[in-house]
Amino acid sequence: MLRTIALFIISALSLPGCTTLYKTNAVYSPMLEKKGDLNISAALSTSGSGLLNVNAAYAISDRAGLLVNGMYHTYREKTTYWAGNSTSDDLNIYSVELAPGFNTPLSADGNWHLQWYGGAGWGDTKVNGSGYTEDPLQPEPYATANFYNFFMQPGIFLSKKNIQLGFDIRANYVNMYDVTGQLYERFDWWDTEYIYTNDANLNFMLIEPNVTFKVGGEKMKAVFQMGVTIPTLNADDYYAVNSVENFTLPIKMVFGVGYTFKKKEAGE
Repeated sequence: MLRTIALFIISALSLPGCTTLYKTNAVYSPMLEKKGDLNISAALSTSGSGLLNVNAAYAISDRAGLLVNGMYHTYREKTTYWAGNSTSDDLNIYSVELAPGFNTPLSADGNWHLQWYGGAGWGDTKVNGSGYTEDPLQPEPYATANFYNFFMQPGIFLSKKNIQLGFDIRANYVNMYDVTGQLYERFDWWDTEYIYTNDANLNFMLIEPNVTFKVGGEKMKAVFQMGVTIPTLNADDYYAVNSVENFTLPIKMVFGVGYTFKKKEAGE
């Protein structure tokens, strides 16, 4: 029952303001090569991912690495009606991930590498709506949720001095819990009825293939990523917490910059 109510509430929230309770982050492709390499990047998403992505990865050895992902997404929309009356949506999503992994050369020249990371993350979502607050009988709509995820991310990459090209596929399981909402099917001054849910749970599986292109200097490079999000397990739950329509595969486009600190070799 809670699951059904949660899906209804989230849909009611999503349709008027195109808001969402969950956003994937950019699929970070660190492309580490040798022990001591430290790659950091910051990127903005134009579609399909959280707005701001900040990432770092460190090569513990020539084969083992550790990465950290951070994501922040925000969306604000205000709709003005007559006589100064208005409604608004204020969305904020935060998430963080940690994953160990490894990489190994695939070619004799050392240009092609296999990389594989797997880890977990946690996130928090808050949506606050407001409007017609002069009516004490009509509380402001809101929705909150927490989520955790587990993911595996195999990939291959080509690395040269000024160009890097990577292809990664991320399998991402997401569980949203404590989904709480107090929302109107339509938030208007004459409508004082709302539905409330507390502690509902939703879960779904996503497959996220991505191509990452880096170009620039030996250490600092511009980053461009393009990919797609494919809902698999419990796809209806994913579409319920995302503003895209059913059966739509969100296209991900990310632009940013990355810098790699490389450990100096003996004699350098």
